[in-house]
Amino acid sequence: MIDLGNASREIKNEDILEVEKNIGAKFTPEYKYFIENHNGSRPEYNICKVSNNCSCGVDRFIDIDNIQKSIETLQDREVSNDFFPFADGESSNYFMMKKNGEPDVYFYDHEFMGKEALIHVASSFDIFLNMLRKRSTLDVVLKPGQVKRIWSDPTFVPKFEEE
Repeated sequence: MIDLGNASREIKNEDILEVEKNIGAKFTPEYKYFIENHNGSRPEYNICKVSNNCSCGVDRFIDIDNIQKSIETLQDREVSNDFFPFADGESSNYFMMKKNGEPDVYFYDHEFMGKEALIHVASSFDIFLNMLRKRSTLDVVLKPGQVKRIWSDPTFVPKFEEE
């Protein structure tokens, strides 16, 4: 498992209960335990397989005090009525769970709206955490012919001298 980072601040059970009430959700025991140890943390550079042709990393686990703001930013009532974001994915995407306490984890693709934007990722929060892998540049695999051309700013490229 990757390093999930440290909590940005101490969380008490009362804090969790207040957020659950405010957003109309019931957090799973796994997620509550996670919040107590990693609320608002930034994990090491990672990647998670979302579907056969889609991967996305977690940039940051959302501080529970910011979940309501993230729901409002989402501007997708069909999804936000039943789901809440718990992590910021890359490229303005989210990882989400159902407000009713079901343990499943979903990926929210911001390119779509409504239920069409959701992809089921894992059957529990702990399974999801174990799906996060350390990312490296070797993870990027290009197919032959996929890159048609490149341009590099010549002032950016370092000059090497032979010794």
